[in-house]
Amino acid sequence: MDLKTKMAFGSSMKSRKEDRAMMFLKTVDVKLKSVRLDKYYSESSYVSRFDKDTAVYIIPKSDTINGSQKWKDTMREFVTDAYQYLK
Repeated sequence: MDLKTKMAFGSSMKSRKEDRAMMFLKTVDVKLKSVRLDKYYSESSYVSRFDKDTAVYIIPKSDTINGSQKWKDTMREFVTDAYQYLK
């Protein structure tokens, strides 16, 4: 909010490119074996979008463990042996 003019501006943490990419994946007949998500996409909501058969590799940006079971399993794998996970 601009305090001088009292005008508010909106923003979103969600990218339109991200939405289009996920919609595109649903339209093609391709099964993902694995996906790697950088720090901007290392959140539970992104991990939960992929099938349980898709391996999701992330570099977490925080130490949170809130989220789906797949997110918790991914975080556990990262914390248990970060070197092997990143390798």
